[in-house]
Amino acid sequence: TNSSGWYRTCAAPARTPIAASASFFDRRSLRREVEVANQGVTQAGFVLTRLLPTHIAGALMDATTEEPVTEATVWLRGTDMRTLTDGHGRFQLKEVPPGRYMLMTDHIAYGTKMDTLEVPVGGRIMVDMRLDTRAIEIAPLTVTADALPIPEVARGGIQITRADID
Repeated sequence: TNSSGWYRTCAAPARTPIAASASFFDRRSLRREVEVANQGVTQAGFVLTRLLPTHIAGALMDATTEEPVTEATVWLRGTDMRTLTDGHGRFQLKEVPPGRYMLMTDHIAYGTKMDTLEVPVGGRIMVDMRLDTRAIEIAPLTVTADALPIPEVARGGIQITRADID
């Protein structure tokens, strides 16, 4: 920042969520996402205070069967905070700075889901999510198999031909 507290970031990608926060010694701002319009300018102000991190715990469950969703990836978009659900569908994210996040989940059977999460200052919050299965579209695949002539396939053993039978 300059002496008046103004800052500038150049070459920020347009229409892409950018995680932003500010800090100065022991004071931090809430984390927030901002987007820059195409060839535009965006202003984002921050208030610096002493912020205590929050502990997030939760569970992912199948919406239909109520069974836990195991080995799903859970993360906060725009951060390096990432974990896997355990055998009971539970997860934990520790020392999360306060702010607004997109809580993301990803599992092969359930696809990628997201929900907005407001993380308060200090303490603990519990997050339980119910996931439903959906077909996951993938790009078409083309499989080609080439057959080898029998003499090249036969390895070891005895090869009997029609002439041997006659």
